[in-house]
Amino acid sequence: MKKFLLVLSMTLALGLTQLGCDDCGCGETSDGSTDTDTDTDADTDTDTDTDTDTDTDADTDTDTDTDTDTDTDTDTDADAGMDGSTDTDSDTGVLWTWTNAATGTEQGTFVTDGEFASALSSAGTYTIHDFSVTASDVDLQIGSVSGGEYYINSPDIGFDWNGTNPTVFWRSSGGFTNGFALWVSTPNTGEPDHVLFEVNVFVVDIYYGTGFINESQTAVITPISGI
Repeated sequence: MKKFLLVLSMTLALGLTQLGCDDCGCGETSDGSTDTDTDTDADTDTDTDTDTDTDTDADTDTDTDTDTDTDTDTDTDADAGMDGSTDTDSDTGVLWTWTNAATGTEQGTFVTDGEFASALSSAGTYTIHDFSVTASDVDLQIGSVSGGEYYINSPDIGFDWNGTNPTVFWRSSGGFTNGFALWVSTPNTGEPDHVLFEVNVFVVDIYYGTGFINESQTAVITPISGI
């Protein structure tokens, strides 16, 4: 019995000794060898993040605006205004005034072709484009051809001019040279219905009437300005 217990004790002691060497990490095994197991775990993590952002925005705006405005107004004719001033615009016609020579109470205008500078000093022939009555002592209609108050019954009408006075009043484009008349479009009863221009004759009358004005003088005509 004692022998059995001794053997058991030695067996247990040997087992405990072997167990301790294997688990303690001393490097020795139960058989006396050396365990050289080196565990090297090197974890190198290199993270290089290079972000290069180059933004070059070159904006060149060149705006050149050249505005050249040349306005040249060249006048060619010398027009004398009623105030004595000189207007040098190029004419498209001539404005004239007319009045009866005896009393000067009947007044109006003509508009003709031609140039004012020539009418002032040179002979010429002028066609009448418009006519007006601006004043009357005998109730001659105030108005004009362009306004519809008067009409021309034998167009074209006009006059020859010697640079100072009219020498001929003509109608039907020169077919008749013994004067012309301007007629009231809608005459009032008992009032004049036409005015007659002729060399050495000026008449304001009712057709087939005895006449309101009957003068043996040529109407006074004067160039006033270019138009």
